[in-house]
Amino acid sequence: ESGEAARLLLQAGWRGAQARLMFYAFRAGLLALAGLLIVGLWLFGDSVKFGMKFLYSFALFAFGYLIPMWVLRGAAGGRRARMAREVPLFIHLLVLLFEAGLSTRQAFASLVREGRGVLPELGEEFEGVLRQLEAGGDIADVLKGLGTALDVPDLEGVLGVLRQVDKYGGEIREPLLEALGVLEERRGLDLREKVNLVSGRMTVVMVL
Repeated sequence: ESGEAARLLLQAGWRGAQARLMFYAFRAGLLALAGLLIVGLWLFGDSVKFGMKFLYSFALFAFGYLIPMWVLRGAAGGRRARMAREVPLFIHLLVLLFEAGLSTRQAFASLVREGRGVLPELGEEFEGVLRQLEAGGDIADVLKGLGTALDVPDLEGVLGVLRQVDKYGGEIREPLLEALGVLEERRGLDLREKVNLVSGRMTVVMVL
């Protein structure tokens, strides 16, 4: 689970030592509170049946242990959704930057400098990418690690295109626009499915 917590902290954008410390302090505090409640239950819960004490103790410990992970999963899931919403604009900006003659490294540098206002979540991630590239990291390895760590399928597909072009060369504009078309088509289908679902529910409500 420590590996899952580290991955979720990364996805939530809580990279700093202070943010990590606050999360682990929150977890430890809840466990300590659960422990105090359990001790109080056994010392002063004379009216509670013996078997129920075990049940309540287990429930308190489980909630104290699980709530921090639920909070972290919620924060990570929300940020992944925000990053997914930024992917189409990210593709458009990449196409413009590549058409202007920039390399992949230069494109990420431009996105970090100029794109933080329009890509707040992805821009933060690209800062880390740029630091790794400036430290001599291989572009393909860095992009693969980013896609795997963030677990945003739409973004991972775009990063896969960049890796392939960086490795084998070739035209970048068409693969990016093709990925954008697939993404928009899938989102259109998802939107129609949601509309159909809402329409079905509204029909049931009107009939009732």
